[in-house]
Amino acid sequence: MDYTYIKDDQTVKLNDVMKAELVGSIPKKYDQFDDAREDQRRDTLKLRDEIYGRKYETTEKGKEWKSHVELTDIYEKRDTLKSHLWANIYQNPDSMIDVSGRDAQAEAQAPVQKANLVNAFENMKIQFELDKMVDNLIETGDMALFVGWETKTKSVRRAKTKVEKMQDRLTAMFSAMTNPLEGALRFSKLLGSQNNFVTYDELLYEGATVKAVDPLNFVFDAANMDDWDGCAKIYRTFANYNQIANNKAYKISKTDLADLKNMSEIDSNQTNNNLETDYDDKAKRGNQLEILEYWGDITLTDGTVLHNWLIVVAGRSKIIRFETNPYVQNPFVYGTVIDDPDTKRGISPLRIMLSIGELNQKVLNTKLDIKDLQNNPPYLAPKGAMNGTKNVAPGRIIEYDAALMPQAPVPIQFQDRDGWEFLQYFTNMQETATGINKYLSGDIQGGNVDTATEAKGIVTG
Repeated sequence: MDYTYIKDDQTVKLNDVMKAELVGSIPKKYDQFDDAREDQRRDTLKLRDEIYGRKYETTEKGKEWKSHVELTDIYEKRDTLKSHLWANIYQNPDSMIDVSGRDAQAEAQAPVQKANLVNAFENMKIQFELDKMVDNLIETGDMALFVGWETKTKSVRRAKTKVEKMQDRLTAMFSAMTNPLEGALRFSKLLGSQNNFVTYDELLYEGATVKAVDPLNFVFDAANMDDWDGCAKIYRTFANYNQIANNKAYKISKTDLADLKNMSEIDSNQTNNNLETDYDDKAKRGNQLEILEYWGDITLTDGTVLHNWLIVVAGRSKIIRFETNPYVQNPFVYGTVIDDPDTKRGISPLRIMLSIGELNQKVLNTKLDIKDLQNNPPYLAPKGAMNGTKNVAPGRIIEYDAALMPQAPVPIQFQDRDGWEFLQYFTNMQETATGINKYLSGDIQGGNVDTATEAKGIVTG
């Protein structure tokens, strides 16, 4: 009968066998989870190409004249939806939340509690992260946030005050009376210029932090997502060697650190093409190494179950962090608007516009091609009578061989039939399919800032 042993003391010691096992299994899990939502990744890349103007059409040789107009419908719908969400949800921290008490005493403290929350949101600059989150939601259908704790300090160096200098002299005098050698050392330091300054770390911020997570680099075990805290979650980032070496949270031996440095310095093409190396071609991006953060429960080959664990793999070759979850609770917040029933990942509200937009662009470019042919039509003429393509221009004289062509060349006629109405038809279809139109907005007429419970939108045509 199979059984699992649950480790509660959280004192697991990482040995070489476990390292090899985890280095092999965690990247494999990431690839498996990532391949399972390949449709989402493909659609997201298409949408981003449309939104950010990264789509380039290739033209067959001899057809360079054909139109390749790219419509901005998807970009406009994306901005309209984003502005609607911004205006009605998080245009300022005060409108994001309402606080109310269960009784009269608690209700009296509600304004103070809300003020503290608003202040915390402003200190962590949550609006910038929510902007990124909304971009991800519109483009991928997923929204993910990392909620943790952050401490920011800066090193300060300033000149000592007269009081501090006097305290140093008194301390040196007392030391000289009790320990002449130590007192002499203190007096020698007082004579040095370096003793005239004091350095210390000044606290800039300590508190909760919220960071937007790119869903394309965040995967999880969809089969077990009902147990969100325990299910496997892997977040992928990239870091150069200095960032890895200077990260105090990582615990890396000198040997592993040297191997990572060597890996980061190897040319990417050499790494990917040299069969003698053990490096996976997914482990690098330029001089940056892949960092895979595994969060959740994991079962080792000996049956040991590690609950709520954090394991970090660098370059698909080294374990650089192995500990229980430092935040105690699961730090990832995840949600969707439209779920894919198979992958449990989100579907972008703009996804339907990809196919409709392609049809709309095809109609427009076909109509423009016909207009070009009407304005500058091809001609039927005897072979050799007119050499090369003749471009039409006002007042231009076009010469031809009269002996070969006793009559003028005959232009080919092109009929501009109906079709322009299809452009409006497809535009209406996009608005119907997505529910996004140019009138989608918040309460902009009144000029009042809505609270969270009063937030509302209008859709008028």
